[in-house]
Amino acid sequence: MLVAHLADTHLGYRQYNLEERELDFYEAFREAVDRVVEEHVDVLVHAGDFFEEPRPPVRALYEAKQQLARLKDHGVRVYAVLGDHDLPKRRGMPPHDLFAGHMATLGLEVDHDVVELGGSRLLVAGLHHHPHRFRERLREGLSRLAKLADEHSRSVLILHQSIDRFLPFEYELSFDELPTSFSYVAMGHVHRRGSAWLHRTLVSYAGSLEVARRDEVKAWREVGKGFFIVDLGGDEPTLHRVDLGCVRPQLEASVRYEGLRQGLARLAEEARGCRKPPIVHLRVEGAQVDRRKVYEEAQAALLPHVLAWRLEVAEEAAEVASYELKGGLDYRQLFKEVLRDEEAASLAYELFKLLKDPAKVEEAKKLVEEYYQRWSGRS
Repeated sequence: MLVAHLADTHLGYRQYNLEERELDFYEAFREAVDRVVEEHVDVLVHAGDFFEEPRPPVRALYEAKQQLARLKDHGVRVYAVLGDHDLPKRRGMPPHDLFAGHMATLGLEVDHDVVELGGSRLLVAGLHHHPHRFRERLREGLSRLAKLADEHSRSVLILHQSIDRFLPFEYELSFDELPTSFSYVAMGHVHRRGSAWLHRTLVSYAGSLEVARRDEVKAWREVGKGFFIVDLGGDEPTLHRVDLGCVRPQLEASVRYEGLRQGLARLAEEARGCRKPPIVHLRVEGAQVDRRKVYEEAQAALLPHVLAWRLEVAEEAAEVASYELKGGLDYRQLFKEVLRDEEAASLAYELFKLLKDPAKVEEAKKLVEEYYQRWSGRS
């Protein structure tokens, strides 16, 4: 009994407003479906954010239709829940409803189904994404589904939520609030793949199929991008990681402004070695950085080898030269040289002495008034 666990495909996402990036997300989904078919998977569960938005572009709907039809033709049952990107902003029909004959959406009118597989029964249950303010409603739904799972020896729960074990700072549920009566909990929303046991229940995030944000680059290098296949045929679920080969590389590099050309040459060489033109995140560090020069140099060095590059300048404060004063300053003479008037220089000097003391502001005002009256009387 094999279950494929996908999430966060974000079909229709045009990262950095690049058409190539939109196509990358479609390519990743197609490769994932290829692998699901090759592995003879029985059920595919999608843990939310199937689309980038609740009103996806026509191309995204077309791609979804093509791949869901392939899965149906190969006998793969597909279940999904709505992620925060899928949910309509107002009352309305989610895009999933267009594919009712190819995919069952759980968590709206229906929150579970039972699949018959070779004499075995598999409970598939799910809830759509609940923001933190609806946390109690989410917990009530989980409690209801947990009672159903008690009646089945094999069961899968699909959720699109963040939990503290995997996202410590922004979460709707704590790890121990997840029901333990399910065999497997298929999570979406967190784009980094990971899994952990909660008693005898295996809880996993499949992660996104592509790098959707810059802060995912490090995780992509560490754990890759792809999905999970879960074998529920034994006493405990067994997890198999499936890595995708089509993910577009993204490179991060820090270059000193003083060695800009050399750093760019090394980066261009790395880009040339990538399987497909990468996206480059370039950070230039230094003092008095000429941004126009950086742009021109980077454009010339990188453009033939990359899909796009993005610049961040970390400006450092220039060292300020210090001078040792030989002797004290003659402020009266300084004011005289600047103002070129003996009386004005005298006033400036007296004000300078008074205003060094906050308690003498009124005295300074009176001095100015006296000077003004004296000057007006002359005119």
